[in-house]
Amino acid sequence: MSSATKTTFSNDRHLYIAERVTPMTSIDTVKDKIKEYGYLDFERIKEECSVYCLNDETVIKLLVKPLKFFKIDGNYTATTIPIMASFSPSGLRGNPSNARLPSEPSQIELLLKENALEFTPVKEPWNEYEVEGIKLSVQTVAQAIAKVDHNDVQGEPIYLVNHQSVVKRYPPV
Repeated sequence: MSSATKTTFSNDRHLYIAERVTPMTSIDTVKDKIKEYGYLDFERIKEECSVYCLNDETVIKLLVKPLKFFKIDGNYTATTIPIMASFSPSGLRGNPSNARLPSEPSQIELLLKENALEFTPVKEPWNEYEVEGIKLSVQTVAQAIAKVDHNDVQGEPIYLVNHQSVVKRYPPV
């Protein structure tokens, strides 16, 4: 990310044109570029994990982080990434598995149905972001949690979490 500046100078016999590339080192410049590209810059006001206790005594922490916001037909939408951590009792840990997890939505839905665990929400906080002077509150809620018959590279059991995000919009801050 940079911008170019051209400088022209000459002497009696030659014309010189020098181009200097200036990197975007200012956060304000970066914010201007984000807006120029059609996206909305945002600030995190408050961000916490949702927490769940499973009937196998595992604790799940879930956070859905927005990476960028944009507006479609007057509605705010975001590109997000879910981040999940499980904290399992030692009796549930085992040897690492090399098996691949399913990637097809129909296979994942089947796993969620067949391996569903009961869980109790401990905390489902409203996370807050400021976008264009508007406060957006986002709550991530687990719909279903399932344990897969595989372990990760550390031998921890793998869980799938089907979640939904609820969004509230507040007047300008």
